[in-house]
Amino acid sequence: MNTFLTEKRGKEFRPTDIKGYILNRGDFPLYQNRCVHEDDYRVIVFLNEVWRKDWYGHLTIHDELGRMHAAHPRYGRVVFVPCDLSFVMKPAAMQSASALYALVIMATTRQTTEEVGGDLPDSKPWWMDLSEAEIKEMKERYHYFPQPDSGNREMDVEKHVTRRFSLPDGRTITVLDNIFTPDEILMLTDYLAANCTYTDSSPSEYSDNVRWITGFDIDVFVKSYFWRASREIVSHVSGTGGFYPYDVALNLIRLADHTMIHEDCEKGQDEFTLLIYLNKDWEVNKFGETAFFYDDFEPFVAVKPVYGRVAVFPCSIPHSARPPSARINGARYTFAVKVSPSLPESGPQRELHDDSEALREQLEEVKEFLSAEEKDEVLKALKDVDNGNGDAQALSILLLKLEWKNKERYLSYI
Repeated sequence: MNTFLTEKRGKEFRPTDIKGYILNRGDFPLYQNRCVHEDDYRVIVFLNEVWRKDWYGHLTIHDELGRMHAAHPRYGRVVFVPCDLSFVMKPAAMQSASALYALVIMATTRQTTEEVGGDLPDSKPWWMDLSEAEIKEMKERYHYFPQPDSGNREMDVEKHVTRRFSLPDGRTITVLDNIFTPDEILMLTDYLAANCTYTDSSPSEYSDNVRWITGFDIDVFVKSYFWRASREIVSHVSGTGGFYPYDVALNLIRLADHTMIHEDCEKGQDEFTLLIYLNKDWEVNKFGETAFFYDDFEPFVAVKPVYGRVAVFPCSIPHSARPPSARINGARYTFAVKVSPSLPESGPQRELHDDSEALREQLEEVKEFLSAEEKDEVLKALKDVDNGNGDAQALSILLLKLEWKNKERYLSYI
């Protein structure tokens, strides 16, 4: 990329900003024309290996004469756009289950931090100089769950049970209303909104296809009032105790999302899912219900997403979060906690397993960019996990390092 720009402009370029774009059907992107310097360029790289001609997703550019230009997504296609021209990345077509992926890089001829105005990236991220203790402290400081003033109150769970729906085999969906106070729900909602980090996964027939999810740290969540309350609710509903969370997330579903019927665990596992619905002033015509099914996928019952309502059910019941209607300009939110009656360390063990799998994937992508020592360090950490001696903190740090290596891999092409 730098070679092309240098040949065209006669100057050396370097990156000042790099962003990954994920656009799904139903998104509402706006035109952009932010430009620090008129000689800067915006470089767009399309990343989808497969993109059909009728899936939309065009890069649309308006030039200084008001003419409109477009570029269709194609794997590896690179488009160079003077940064003073307005552009927009169009979302995928409604029939496309795939999101559009692109890398957008701002490139400048200015060579010093003073010229750029402090926008040039450092040679390495600041966190790579932190000790393990400092990283842990930072994690504790920035990832916490709020503790409401009412956190020590006694909870009469049965008083708030409004409906129970039982399948022929005895598996039961329990609905509770007003078990959390309005202040508690507001505190939870504000916290989740402030700590929202969107992630995306490819559509799969084996998943729920809830695309936009924020996951939260299990170790932090278990210290909170909301875990103590959730544990008490699940223990009362199930008639057993000893539960521990293994998956805690904020789920976001929009009109254009295509959610799937799924189970959260296999039949026979004594695991439960607890949902807290977080949309105010929700009415039946806005849809967004949680639909439950018999094992042959015939409809069984649906739970309306009333603000503050809690639904608890065995993870093995087939279910699906339905998208909201076109009557709302927004999304349907739920806070989901999945729990297991296994040993207390089951949650951290699952996290360790997930981190190790992510580390294996990162290793495959960047192994050519690693030194022999770096590769040996990663392989040793993965071997320790396989032998039951995995270090969660070490895995977390290695994941950060490999993610940065992956970013450097893209930078090397500029």
